[in-house]
Amino acid sequence: MFLHRKREEQAIYLKLETKGGGSLKLTDFHLIYTSKSCEPGEKLKLVHARDLTVGQCVYMVSNETQGRTFLHSSQLTRITQVKQRGIYAPLTGLCHSFRAA
Repeated sequence: MFLHRKREEQAIYLKLETKGGGSLKLTDFHLIYTSKSCEPGEKLKLVHARDLTVGQCVYMVSNETQGRTFLHSSQLTRITQVKQRGIYAPLTGLCHSFRAA
């Protein structure tokens, strides 16, 4: 089930690149967990992607080899705008399962 599903529509996305080599594309108003550093125990904050800055730590869900998921952190090294075709907003049961402390 999707809130938005427009395959042919073009949109501007933010491309986040991290120190670990990962990347993520999302809209300005997409919410993402961040903190000032990637140190264990750092307080998480939920912010709009447009408010992120290079050097902050972002938190993303990753898959382990055993099929479990976990939250990992990585420092932002680059934020760029990219134009891409397709707008999708899936409704998932896991949305915001990991809450800020």
